[in-house]
Amino acid sequence: MNLGLVDSFDSNLGPYSATNRCQKTIAPFDCGAELHANGAGASPSTPTVTVSTLYGNIIDSQGQVGIGTVYGDVTYDPVLGSCPNCNATNVKGSIIQATSPPVTVQPLQPCGPPYSPLAFVQSKITPTNQYSYNAGTGAFSMDPNTTVNIDATSGVFCFSTMNIKGVINLPSNLTTPVVINVTGTIVFTTANAAINNNTFKAAQLQILSSYDNTSSTGVDFGGQAGGYMYVYAPRTNILLRGGTDLYGATLGYDITTTGGAQLHFDKALGNSGTLRGGVPAYTWNAGSWKACQTPAC
Repeated sequence: MNLGLVDSFDSNLGPYSATNRCQKTIAPFDCGAELHANGAGASPSTPTVTVSTLYGNIIDSQGQVGIGTVYGDVTYDPVLGSCPNCNATNVKGSIIQATSPPVTVQPLQPCGPPYSPLAFVQSKITPTNQYSYNAGTGAFSMDPNTTVNIDATSGVFCFSTMNIKGVINLPSNLTTPVVINVTGTIVFTTANAAINNNTFKAAQLQILSSYDNTSSTGVDFGGQAGGYMYVYAPRTNILLRGGTDLYGATLGYDITTTGGAQLHFDKALGNSGTLRGGVPAYTWNAGSWKACQTPAC
């Protein structure tokens, strides 16, 4: 997991902005953003979590934690992990050494085949001449310089793959969350490709990937393809390319950013009650806990 800036906001109060974001530099550090990493099989010298600036907490079960500045707590395994830069200067909260096995996240069951019927897709995504969809294969694609709109009473889609080179718009008056299930890859392949969620609520756009390939990227946000959404892809990798800001939450086998991509956690997700993938519960088994302010502790 390699991230730049990570902070939080509350979409119940409106879009992310200078007045609706949490970047507290003085305790209590309760912004709510959390980075969880299993680091399964990693050695203490293998980076598993790297973040430049975090207004929240890190919990890593194995591997090396790399940080710039954390306005919160850092928890790592003292035997299976390490945190070379963990000190009172870089970690403004507590440095906690905790021995515990990695958390297991259940994969999603594939939504198809069969995939969404053609008539259903064409009734929900218009105009129909701006995209291509094959209900037999489940493949959905858009060419460059194309734009489609999703109906305000949308629902659950099931595709095999999505290759997005255009723009998908969600209306501000969306009454039902748009849930996009994919069994294969979803890729935004041009700089201007995007899904614009005009509700500015991450719970209203959910991307759920059952793609089972931990050695490749199953969810690829290129260019400006971020936005307000919840992404759940436990068995594949997520890539946030340069210029991408994701407002919501994401879970993947691995999460990587390039070129200054940022993650802004939407605290409203915890109480939305509409997440098809659910809110993952992270619990630490009873172990040896110790709060300290130095790596050696």
